[in-house]
Amino acid sequence: MTDAEERSVVAAVRGLARAGYEVTATSSQRPAAGFWSRAAKQRLRLPDAREDQLGFVERLEETLERQRHDVLLPGTEASMLAASAGRERLARLTHLGIPPHEVVEQSLDKGALMEAAAANGIASPKGMVSRDWTELDAAARNFGFPFVLKPQRSLVSRGDVLRHCGSVLVHDEQELEQRIGQFGFPVIVQHAERGAPVYSFAGVYAGGRLLACAFARYFRTWPPEAGSASFAETRLPDPALTEQVASLIREIGWEGIFELELLQLEDGRFAVIDFNPRVYGSLSLALSAGANLPAIWCDWVRTGEAASGVVTARPGVRYRFEDAELRNFVSMVSQARLGEALGIARPRREVAHAYFSWGDPGPLVVHAIELVKHGREQRAASRRSAAASRQGSTQMSRPGKTGAVVSSGIQLLLAYLVALPFVLLVRVLRSIKWRVLGRRSARAPGAERA
Repeated sequence: MTDAEERSVVAAVRGLARAGYEVTATSSQRPAAGFWSRAAKQRLRLPDAREDQLGFVERLEETLERQRHDVLLPGTEASMLAASAGRERLARLTHLGIPPHEVVEQSLDKGALMEAAAANGIASPKGMVSRDWTELDAAARNFGFPFVLKPQRSLVSRGDVLRHCGSVLVHDEQELEQRIGQFGFPVIVQHAERGAPVYSFAGVYAGGRLLACAFARYFRTWPPEAGSASFAETRLPDPALTEQVASLIREIGWEGIFELELLQLEDGRFAVIDFNPRVYGSLSLALSAGANLPAIWCDWVRTGEAASGVVTARPGVRYRFEDAELRNFVSMVSQARLGEALGIARPRREVAHAYFSWGDPGPLVVHAIELVKHGREQRAASRRSAAASRQGSTQMSRPGKTGAVVSSGIQLLLAYLVALPFVLLVRVLRSIKWRVLGRRSARAPGAERA
């Protein structure tokens, strides 16, 4: 299992171990949250597939020649693309959990996704592909600010380095120029369906059918517009939607774990906004709801066997992404929206977390360290940028606030340290409450005696 620094991979490693697999977790980063999971049997450092595809494949090949592994499961698009390109060297040593290379390439093309969705009766937000500034200016005039901007391919090349870039909501010309500097061309411009509920339809597709599915609604995201799931809850999918999604995945040619993100439009129809052909950020929600997608896929890759029906995540299970929830909480407090802030802080039953687990605390601790490290790097970059601006300016400028800013990583670490005792206290009080109620019920007239 590659890319152990990702929260999706932490969940996948836990799910595979729960199903009886011995997992070797790999990463190019240090520290990596997945390395500190009790579910990881072995840890391995690899070159970063975004920067050194050949080195990534060579190191994997050496590892697989030295020690047998049943399945290789990439954790990100970059690792999947590198492993797919090097499949002739890797497929002789293990089962590759990825479809043919041309399918991998197509699965990363958002323009192809829009076409496949239309062919299978699933809507997409109104959009246009822009290949240069002339077409982009025309699209901007057509839709008006703000609009959604996304690169046509999930992985954007900058020289010899690949970067994963997601959708953003663009508010003005200045922000548009900045984003094009990051994405390049071509890009997709789409109408912003503001306020439309966001849903996730995830699953495993193989052998011409859907093997498993997990359907959930996003109640909060971070960033609040065009962001990742912050708080979500599983629902039962409509049979008609399930059939449409299966037909779409079949059209794309994909086999394996996937996540399709959808908007529900005013008329009740669902519109496709993104396709993730891999383990995905809120995977721990599916696991907690009884749909162990990584294990189901690995079982199929190894044996070609699966349950006769569709394994479906049970409804009513919730998910919290700790970082995103804290940022949403701080945002609500800063806007004096205290009722919404208290709603975020409210303890809830049956909650899966991105990193936190009572029986596996290591990934959360390491993630907090990662955030501190990232915060320091951001502050150092801000200082360098400020110094360069002062050197290049001949006029007096307004003093910045860099020195007064505490890194987000330190804020999050402090929040974890403060919040954890309160979470423990709530659990203790709840346990006492139920014990007291149980004793009262036992003493009530007519109560059965053991």
